[in-house]
Amino acid sequence: MAAKVFLKVGSVGLLLGLMACSFIFVPHFIQSSDSAGTQVGGELSADVEWVAGGSPYVVTSDVVIAQGRTLSIDSGVLVRFATGTALQVDGQLIARGSADAPVIFTSNQPEPAWGDWRWVRFTDTSVDASYDFDGNYAGGSIMEFVTLEFGGDSGYRVVLKIESASPFVNRCNINNNSGGIWVNQGQPRICGNVISNNSYRGILADGTVLIKGNVIENNGPPAEGGGVYARGQVTIVDNVVRGNRASQNGGGIFLYYGPMMVSGNVIENNVAEARKGGGIYSMSESATIEQNSIRGNFAGDGGGFVFAGEFSGEFVRNTVTGNVATSGRGGGIVVDTGGKVNYNNIHDNVPMDFVTSVYSSLDAVRNWWGSADGVVIMARIYDRSEDSNLGAVNYRPYLLSPAGSLFGDIDWNGQVDASDMLGIANDFGIAPVQCALGLNTDLNQDGEVDVFDLSGSGFNFDHDFVSPLP
Repeated sequence: MAAKVFLKVGSVGLLLGLMACSFIFVPHFIQSSDSAGTQVGGELSADVEWVAGGSPYVVTSDVVIAQGRTLSIDSGVLVRFATGTALQVDGQLIARGSADAPVIFTSNQPEPAWGDWRWVRFTDTSVDASYDFDGNYAGGSIMEFVTLEFGGDSGYRVVLKIESASPFVNRCNINNNSGGIWVNQGQPRICGNVISNNSYRGILADGTVLIKGNVIENNGPPAEGGGVYARGQVTIVDNVVRGNRASQNGGGIFLYYGPMMVSGNVIENNVAEARKGGGIYSMSESATIEQNSIRGNFAGDGGGFVFAGEFSGEFVRNTVTGNVATSGRGGGIVVDTGGKVNYNNIHDNVPMDFVTSVYSSLDAVRNWWGSADGVVIMARIYDRSEDSNLGAVNYRPYLLSPAGSLFGDIDWNGQVDASDMLGIANDFGIAPVQCALGLNTDLNQDGEVDVFDLSGSGFNFDHDFVSPLP
């Protein structure tokens, strides 16, 4: 079935435009056994659909989706970009493949390499994605089950460039490019993708960006943030950030300024080659960093995590283990400027678990240090006891068992307490003490078994689960 490709070729008229333009114009799809495909270039002046029957599409000059126009690309379509060409979205792009038949954007070179073609670029006039009440995609620009490979502008070193735009990038494979994704403002959602083996970084996000459920691995090295470099109001949740490299700081994740959320990620085997923060390097003053597994990362110092900004956020309920400092002392955590570290599992980092370089005392109470022996714990912390110019790391009281290992301790604070009771009650709609402790006694005789009965239950939370103060 033949279909037309509509291209705007200039104001001097269609015929003169065809004579003057440098791209090759083919007015209809071509299907041939030699895979000549369909050559395209220029500005789309009408809505266009690229279908599998016209594949491969060969981009011979930049394709621009004009404002008010839509390019739809069906599953199984192969798009080959000539050297230096790009796709720019001023209107709407709907590229939706499937797990079995992805849309593929790749090089048109016989021996493809990083940076053969430039990028897919969403501008501020592109149609933003929209979502229903439950957060499901409802319309607008989307890239879903799309493979982007062998692209990346040599200057910006990204293959997907999002400028003051908000597309939905879902379940894509972005690999073997000179760089991955760059967000310069906007509110895109980047979810469920594999972003790997890009020679620069995986994602640079500046704006209100959701980065969720991705595998970000084996990218880099840029100077900072091999996996993710974030600034602004960025949410980084439920990702695997693995095997990335930075030449200086933040092998896995580099957090610049802004109120960020980093939660539920596995951050492992990343490397900051010359400096600090193999897993995470944070300059953010107000980030919430919680429930991450930070393990097996390497750096000159601060193998797992480095606080390098005026941190007033939260570092809670994380596991920091098996990280290595190759030249400094801080295998696990290094605190350069301040911060609070509570309810974490911090142990088995090399050579030490926790190092401070600040002059004031630090709040590091209620953590599990891999031991219930205070002498052993103290030997794993570098502070005033080793250098009188430094502040003390206040680690007592400390947890007597791993954070999160107690049945009913749903907030990881080393106790089964009132906050857990309320959380369980909210989840299950039942009396909290009955659920967590197996009690069925209305101790204050108010007709309910609730948190107000805890004080009479005979359950001493601090005594049972937390070490005494010195």
